[in-house]
Amino acid sequence: MTLQPDGKVTGELTIDPSVVDLMRTGTRIEMNSPRISLNDAKLSELLTGNTLELIPGEGEPQQRFTVLPSSKSLLQQPNVLELQLTAPESYGIDVGQPISLHGIKIGQILTRELLANGVSFTAAIEAKYRNLVHKDSKFVVNSRLDVKLGIDGIDVQGASAQEWIDGGILILPGSKGEPLGKYPLYSSVDKATDGILGNSPATTLTLTATSLPDVQTGSVVLYRKFQVGEITQIRPKANEFEVDVYIQPEYRKLLTDKSIFWAEGGAKVQLNGSGLTVQASPLNRALKGAISFDNLEGVTLDKGAKRTLYANETAARAVGSQIILRTFDASKLAAGMPIRYLGINIGQVESLKLAPERNEVLAKAVLYPEYVQSFARAGTRFSIVSPEISAAGVNNLDTLFQPYINVEPGKGGTLRTFELQTATITDSRYLDGLSIILDTAEAGSLQVGTPVLFRGLEVGTVTGFNLGAMSDRVQVSLRISQKYQQLVRQNSVFWLASGYNLEFGLTGGVVKSGTFQQFIRGGIAFATPPTTPLAPKASVNQHFLLNPQEPKDWHDWGTAIPHF
Repeated sequence: MTLQPDGKVTGELTIDPSVVDLMRTGTRIEMNSPRISLNDAKLSELLTGNTLELIPGEGEPQQRFTVLPSSKSLLQQPNVLELQLTAPESYGIDVGQPISLHGIKIGQILTRELLANGVSFTAAIEAKYRNLVHKDSKFVVNSRLDVKLGIDGIDVQGASAQEWIDGGILILPGSKGEPLGKYPLYSSVDKATDGILGNSPATTLTLTATSLPDVQTGSVVLYRKFQVGEITQIRPKANEFEVDVYIQPEYRKLLTDKSIFWAEGGAKVQLNGSGLTVQASPLNRALKGAISFDNLEGVTLDKGAKRTLYANETAARAVGSQIILRTFDASKLAAGMPIRYLGINIGQVESLKLAPERNEVLAKAVLYPEYVQSFARAGTRFSIVSPEISAAGVNNLDTLFQPYINVEPGKGGTLRTFELQTATITDSRYLDGLSIILDTAEAGSLQVGTPVLFRGLEVGTVTGFNLGAMSDRVQVSLRISQKYQQLVRQNSVFWLASGYNLEFGLTGGVVKSGTFQQFIRGGIAFATPPTTPLAPKASVNQHFLLNPQEPKDWHDWGTAIPHF
């Protein structure tokens, strides 16, 4: 053997005279290296070392041949599919190792080359199997040992004995498109499924947080409690933290310009009239931490703007929806107190602080984005609902453990600051009712919630009190149920219905009483005197006089009023 100046080696091969006729232009000489195989274990091959194999071919006689390594023998066959595989590291893959599909060898690795940014492999697929490789096929390292450590324990999956020896690459075949010339090489089936190259997944998006919540690298990412990704890296900066997030490809369509992210707590505790409710996170989320995201109406991320990781769901939902509630008494308020409309939570109190003048309390609250346009309006009424004990009994007992703020929507323009009321009506029958005003010399025993009666039937309620413009009267605001609005005419007469009436004369006394509830709570009654034609319906906020006594002959009026 002779070493040539170009680095190649030449030599003379002595062959048996009986095979001289096989040395033709189509003949190949391949060098085989000894290889351990459980299917064909030949000790003699291990002892003899490298051997040359003569593969006869057609053509003219020839005496000069190029010896090829057996790993490149596939390239000598017609219609072989040649591919390039790239990876950030070799993963133990070497020249000559097999490429398998469903456990059957269909090709092999021809070359391995170290590059500046990783490793490149040349692979060949046998001609009869090339139609099994598609555009969406994925090439995966045939891992000899796969270990998964989780809350349920350790899951160990080992390869077969021959696979331990052979190693190589597996193909996830796919089904679409013609083969490509270049494919990435994945380190595991799971990472191939998720499209993760290397040991860490690529960053889908980056979140920023002024302070780092209880999350870490590996914390899960949830969409409505369903895992869709994980946190891949956390980087502290001078004034913030950058949190890199990976979202699995099949779930990236869930990300929109309305997506808001927040950190999940370990457990949620709610105490109310129904008892104590504790909603605990699964153990793996409690240990590793988690963040959630959702798409909220009323929230739009500007193009190019950074996405923020909020400390909790309340802070996330507060984006662009803060309001201020002013009050002189915060004894019944607390951070976290819900804001409700018709029993549905539409917001929450976020914090309490003194006004700069120190003469009132400012409660910073948030309305969830989908409710801002409907409730952040002039005329909206916010009021505290808490247990009330009176002669009439106990009201709002369900708020014993958790008072809340009730809302009555207004119809005015946009407004972000409101006076917090101390009493409210929570009965949905009157929220869209007819508002009218009664003028009286004094409020007496009337209070918010006092019923308005028509022939003993409750058709409305008292909603509030104000002094007249000249402070010479009290204006009592009523709300008549929409179902009974037609009963109030422009000439209707209103009076106090206390539940009892005493009349004394020369012949004796007469005591008239209503129901026990009417006796305890009082009430306002009304009726309409007969006229021809029937007087028109009362208008919104029309004023009436509140009489201290009922009209003597109102039982005889009997005015017919149609229900339309």
